[in-house]
Amino acid sequence: MSSPAAEPGPDALRRARAAGRWIRNVLALLGLVMIAALLWFYVQGRHALQALDPQAGRVLAGFAHRVIEGDISGALSVRLPVPEAVTTEAAVAAMQRRAAARHLAFVPAPPAAEAGKSDPPPLRSFDLCQSATLRELLIGAPRIAALLPCRISLYADGSGRRWLAMPDLDLVIYGGRPLEPMLRQDLLALRDAMLDVMTAGTVGK
Repeated sequence: MSSPAAEPGPDALRRARAAGRWIRNVLALLGLVMIAALLWFYVQGRHALQALDPQAGRVLAGFAHRVIEGDISGALSVRLPVPEAVTTEAAVAAMQRRAAARHLAFVPAPPAAEAGKSDPPPLRSFDLCQSATLRELLIGAPRIAALLPCRISLYADGSGRRWLAMPDLDLVIYGGRPLEPMLRQDLLALRDAMLDVMTAGTVGK
């Protein structure tokens, strides 16, 4: 028969208790550090959110949701489908008339690419900004102007379905620090006008 295991001596017990206390202290210290870090991030986040537009949370949450469900380019834009019954020519003509009624420019942008000399370009874009609006953007928010916020594009996806798309100006208007009141008002008016022009294009008249 094997002899019973020897019980640990007093020195071994003291070392085990000391190691246990050391581990508990380290874990407690790590817990305090994590709590302090969480509190710091919470306070910093509160300060950052307070500096943003009051609607920034809603707009950025919607943007993040669209990115997760699709892709970044789609999340940055607003698009409307063009019904099969509406020809491309009718959609463009309707948008041109609506832009004129709203005193907006409607300038065709150079096509990005062409399938052939006799084929229409797969992407057609139109700039709607007036020179005064562009000047205000360049002065008040040059980074916004670089995003071409006045452009509407007409394109077909991989299945051949046609879409009208424009930048999501809500990200520009609400997605950061509050804009100057006049610039905010101009961008809101531009957003509504461009949506109206796109809607006319989907109807074709």
